[in-house]
Parts: sequence; structure tokens; C-alpha cells
Amino acid sequence: MATITTQRLVLRPWKFGDDKALARGFGSKKVRAWISEAPQGKYGLNEAREFIKMATENNGALYLAFTDKKSRELVGGGGFNKINFNQMSGEIGYWIAESQWGKGLATESTLAVMKYGFEKLKLHRISIVALENNEASLAVIRKCGFVPEGLHREDSQLEGKWAGTALFSMLAGEWKAKNK
Repeated sequence: MATITTQRLVLRPWKFGDDKALARGFGSKKVRAWISEAPQGKYGLNEAREFIKMATENNGALYLAFTDKKSRELVGGGGFNKINFNQMSGEIGYWIAESQWGKGLATESTLAVMKYGFEKLKLHRISIVALENNEASLAVIRKCGFVPEGLHREDSQLEGKWAGTALFSMLAGEWKAKNK
């Protein structure tokens, strides 16, 4: 399993001892409100343990815990929700603990996962999605240089309201041109 180090973060495989910190961070309704595939009910220790069990299995994804490099505190999670090695493509997803919002950690971790995908996994295409009204994630996506592809109209229902999902991608050639 991959471990990726950035200036402020260590992105590492999930461990069963992460369950309490995961339940605290991802248990926030404000965090999960922006993630269309997140469970919308209570998120506690049982759900955290189920996720960690799934994340540690080889299932066509690469889920990583995002920890602060100095304190080792869990500050988020993400990686590749999907990897298709036949098509050399992957889809990035992430979440950041509410206490860590506004510090640039989403951008820092996304750029690190992109680099790993293009340079280590040799992917040709990386995609990312965000709810159309999630201005913070849309800003991260733009900062990372993803190219807009379109909008899936009203494809996600969160707390009884429909929202569209904006789709973005980057190709290996675009990554290389930006990172010479």
C-alpha cells in the first residue's frame, strides 16, 4: 500500500486504530453534506470500522488516511475511489475534517494523489467530481488544474434536495506539461 508524504501531510493506509478519529472527523454532518455517496444518517464507530475494513481490502481503489505530519492527527481521507488499470484511469475523492477547513489541505492532498496516480501508477486519465454548489471543492479542483467536462444534472439527493455533480479530469500529457 502507498504512503505519500507532502509538506504538511502523510497520506497512509488506514489502520484499525483510526476508527475513533474517523468517526469524529467523518461523523460531522457538515463534512458528509458535501459527499454524495456518504451515508447521511449517524456515522459512528461501527460505520468507521466497516469503512476501514473495506479500505484495507484490495478492491480496485486506494483509500488513504490523511494525517498531520507533525502531530499524526487524522485530518481527512481520500485517494482513488476507483482505479481501472485496463483503461489506465482513476477517480479521486477526498474529505477534510471540519476543524481543518480553509488551510489548503484538500489542495495539497489532491495534488499529491494526482502525482502518485500519474507518476507511480502511470494512469492516463484522472477524474474528480464535486457537487455543483460546493464552492470550496470546486475551487480546489480548479487550483489543481482539472479541466471541466460537464454536469450530471440532479444526480445526487442529499437531505431530500437534488443537486448536480460537476465532472472534471486531467490527462497525463496535461499533468506533464504543468509539471516540467
